Amino acid sequence: MNYDDEVRALSLLHGIIFLGTIMLLIIFYFLIGDSSVALSFELSWRDGMVLMVSLIIPAIYQWVYRNRLPRVKAMEDKAEQWQQYRDLQIKRYALTEAPALLTGVYYFYGSQSLFLVVALTYALVLASYRPSAYRIESELDIKTGL
Repeated sequence: MNYDDEVRALSLLHGIIFLGTIMLLIIFYFLIGDSSVALSFELSWRDGMVLMVSLIIPAIYQWVYRNRLPRVKAMEDKAEQWQQYRDLQIKRYALTEAPALLTGVYYFYGSQSLFLVVALTYALVLASYRPSAYRIESELDIKTGL
């Protein structure tokens, strides 16, 4: 199986998700017009719930990802293996982007800089998930040809 086009497509999808997240956070920042950098740690219960949800979602999926990857790696059918791996990655991107967008929107409505910092942190985590031939080869023990 030739993985070149598949890896490029996955990389393109990742780039679109990442840039969309960053662009939205930048738009929120400039719409708020908040030039202060001070972080406020006075949180209401609703603020705490938003932060908890934004922490729990990616943590649970990271656990699921770590448990499913060995099963995907052990698959004999390489086409099915790639499909399952791609599905894992897309879900990983979405469930890392979701807390970034959640905290970004909450920043937009509440204008607390802490939520913008959390959203940017998730965007950086999302950037670290960028697919590469080396990462795919090491996670699946396959040769991508890139």
